[in-house]
Amino acid sequence: MGEQGEWPTFELLGLAPHSNNGDSVWHHALHRFLPGLLHVMRGECRVVGLPPRTTAEVVRLPQAWRNLYIGGEVGLVDEALVRYGSRATRDEKFASDAMQLTQRSFRHSTWILLGYAWRLVSEAVRWLTLGRRRTDVEDAA
Repeated sequence: MGEQGEWPTFELLGLAPHSNNGDSVWHHALHRFLPGLLHVMRGECRVVGLPPRTTAEVVRLPQAWRNLYIGGEVGLVDEALVRYGSRATRDEKFASDAMQLTQRSFRHSTWILLGYAWRLVSEAVRWLTLGRRRTDVEDAA
């Protein structure tokens, strides 16, 4: 099952191209998570699972990681995003993929979803706080 063409693929809907360049969690939520819910309803992926990757990305993975990845289920929210944010290192991503596969349970998926919600809320609070500080500084000038 490690050869290209031996695993199921589909084009994940999104409003912006997938990137790992440090996009915010809100960018993920608006451009990947919400449009991707259609794939969850179709049964093509799960809400929580391994991160979606292109065929080219899967082919570039080391053989052991590729076999691990192909044996798992793709989801809209993954453990690396919740634990490390969008700037996770390659090692952190591998560890998260392995953890996701070994801890497949309702409890673990719930933990990941709660962590995702927490990141969204904390990022919104941080953005609102910084936005207010900038406004206060501009008003004082």
